[in-house]
Amino acid sequence: MRIRALAFFVALLEFFSCRYCFAEEAPPIPKIQRSIYLSHEQNEITELDRKILLELIKLSRFNIHLRLEANYHWGGRAILYPLAQESGTGAIFANNVLDLSQRARALDDPALISIPSRKRGLESAITGAAVNGTSSAVELGQNTYVALRARQQGFSPRRSVNFVKSSLKTIDDLLGQRENLVATENSPDTSKITVLEGRLLKHVRNQLLFEFKTWSVFSRETEWRENTFYSIDTARNFASAASSILTLQSFTKKYLKGNAAITSLVANSLATLNPLIRDVAALLMQKYQERQLAKIFPQDRPRTLDELRQQWDDLDDLLSKRAQNTSDKQFITEIGFLIRSSQVLDASLSQEETRIQRLRRVAAQQAIAGPIIGLTGLARSIGNTVSFYGYRSDPIVANRINFAGQISQTTGQAYSLIATPKAAISHAIYRQHLAKMGQLPSQILKARLARLDEIESQIRISNP
Repeated sequence: MRIRALAFFVALLEFFSCRYCFAEEAPPIPKIQRSIYLSHEQNEITELDRKILLELIKLSRFNIHLRLEANYHWGGRAILYPLAQESGTGAIFANNVLDLSQRARALDDPALISIPSRKRGLESAITGAAVNGTSSAVELGQNTYVALRARQQGFSPRRSVNFVKSSLKTIDDLLGQRENLVATENSPDTSKITVLEGRLLKHVRNQLLFEFKTWSVFSRETEWRENTFYSIDTARNFASAASSILTLQSFTKKYLKGNAAITSLVANSLATLNPLIRDVAALLMQKYQERQLAKIFPQDRPRTLDELRQQWDDLDDLLSKRAQNTSDKQFITEIGFLIRSSQVLDASLSQEETRIQRLRRVAAQQAIAGPIIGLTGLARSIGNTVSFYGYRSDPIVANRINFAGQISQTTGQAYSLIATPKAAISHAIYRQHLAKMGQLPSQILKARLARLDEIESQIRISNP
């Protein structure tokens, strides 16, 4: 009966609407049972349904691979990057402590500052800044490689849009042919069910298009957010290393102290502004991508359950009246199941997006503590600049200003040393928790791919 096919469509709709993205077990896909007494038009509609479903599965697969490949993160990055940042920050912190101790013992007599000790501290700072900058450059390089590979696989913005446009054209052409055939059906009840099947197919089509637009925007936003951060972080760390090198050279070339102070000021300003610049860049890209996709695919979020339920309630009333004059109780039971199952339609993709974004804690320590650490370092750089250009002839005041600024920067670096492992450990625990439940993004999407294979197999073997 056509009602069997309708049950199959609803089960598919539950799947495509992500109702079971996080469930331990997905609902069974009913087998499509067709009567041998179907009319010629009904047989043609059934074949069109089959073709449409296969196209929808193809589009769904593309969406999943886009989500998996466009912003792929190698698992070791969650460990190696924080480890490198912790090592580099530790080396910089060693210089801060050493410089602070030397300036403290020379508050009243700057001649007591040990030049060899300060040089060793600066060498440590150069090493630390180089490690931090290199680790961010490596992250940027990995993201660039992933982006190039994704584009070769057809997941660039332009190629992905072209694929979806082609897929939608095929689906819409098939749906148009189906509507023409439905108009020729004679049985009112059968026609009602066939129309409802068409609505389900259109809703799945719209749901997948909305999913593509959401994930495409998210992919571009994530790419710009991460790459902007890593680019600025690389520049500011190497600027910090350059400042330490200039400071080291200033022991023999006094005029370089001013250059070192200005370079340090620029580096710490970048550290402070990086999170803001990163978020603004991501927001601008998000808005741009949304506008571009809205021009190409002028469709909003699919209709809500309340809007769809009114149509299905009408059908339920029709079939209830039919049941009063027939003994087809099984038929009515199946329709009741369909109405109850329809409640899953408004299961939002935002649930999956929220879960995935929680895992995207790129450079967690820097994202959380970056502005604080940057401001403390900025205070140090301002003090260094003021002491050189304002109190060059008064070494005692200059040393005290530098001492106060160094206290600020040392405090910020100490906070950084605590925040980095804390964020990394929290992230690892959270990922492990999700992995045990099978709810890591990669697990969810790969399970969905396997489920699509099962559905496609069921559709193919049901070919009359």
